[in-house]
Amino acid sequence: MKRHATGVPAFVALALLLTACTTGHLDASHGSPDVRSGPEGTSGSVVAVGEETTDASGGPGMVSLTTRLVADDARFLLVAQQTLIARCMEARGFLYVIPPIPEDPFDQPQPRWTPVYPEVAPERGYGIYDAKFADASPSQEKPSENPEDETPGFEGDVPPGEDTGDPQGDYLNTLSPERQQEWVAALTGTEENATVVSGAGEGGADAFINMDGCVAEVEDDLYGDVEALLRSDLLIQSLRADQSERVDSDPRFIEAQDAWFRCMSEEGFDFEDFGDGYDLAKAAYAELPIEEAHAFEIDVAMTDAACVGESGINRTYRMLLAEANEYVETERAGVLLGLRELQEQAVRRAKELLAEN
Repeated sequence: MKRHATGVPAFVALALLLTACTTGHLDASHGSPDVRSGPEGTSGSVVAVGEETTDASGGPGMVSLTTRLVADDARFLLVAQQTLIARCMEARGFLYVIPPIPEDPFDQPQPRWTPVYPEVAPERGYGIYDAKFADASPSQEKPSENPEDETPGFEGDVPPGEDTGDPQGDYLNTLSPERQQEWVAALTGTEENATVVSGAGEGGADAFINMDGCVAEVEDDLYGDVEALLRSDLLIQSLRADQSERVDSDPRFIEAQDAWFRCMSEEGFDFEDFGDGYDLAKAAYAELPIEEAHAFEIDVAMTDAACVGESGINRTYRMLLAEANEYVETERAGVLLGLRELQEQAVRRAKELLAEN
């Protein structure tokens, strides 16, 4: 079954760059690494769903499984990393625009399992019509057109200069295609200069970083030991897998899933996956007039949302995720403490580097 957990932090696209460890499977037969979100990668590719937690006793809070950051000094480190990357790119003859960073980078919507937003389904359906035909406000939360890929891609995944909503677009559009590729190489480095740490265990991905890019240069300056940093990313992947397994295998979650499928079946939708309602509504736009497809989308989404409420799938998911977070915090306290110390070291070094100029 495809996973459709949602509620990813708003700054996750930024985090993909900030963590620097562009990760995934490194295949020398390709011209450049394929850096994407989801289970095939680690570090910035690892997406945690749910709210960050803190330990009132003073112990390590739950590490963000998106950026390896804990809440303390998180925004400072985000700003510092971006500032240092901009300096590095300027020294290499390029402009790098620092993206806006929210005051509270850990502010995020409540986690949920399904691709429908129950609170807006009567007006917006799944958000497909808005994404395709309406002038939706950038501040409006709407599901991805591909519910299996909830995380915006790393900048290197799209043709440079293409209008992707990233802050670099206007500048890149002023460069020739050759200079655009040079800009990407200056930022993210080249595969020939990759440092790789192999993943361990079944399905373990490799973590790697291209050492000749500005992102790697900044990470090396901040953390000092790149291989240790990559190993920390693999640890984060392990924590995320541990959380997911505990939620997925819990009888309460399985029961809630079954209840959602029964509810949808009773309404005439014999789905096999939580994303099937979204996919069905999206397909309608290729087969029906726009307004009919829009009405159909809202109808399916409202049915979906009603079954979400009846089954309690989202409530169950949030509850079990919180339990899984608590388990990880307790059972993997040493790992979390090590990750916090890694961040604290980076914060100290960032203050030194920023003071130099």
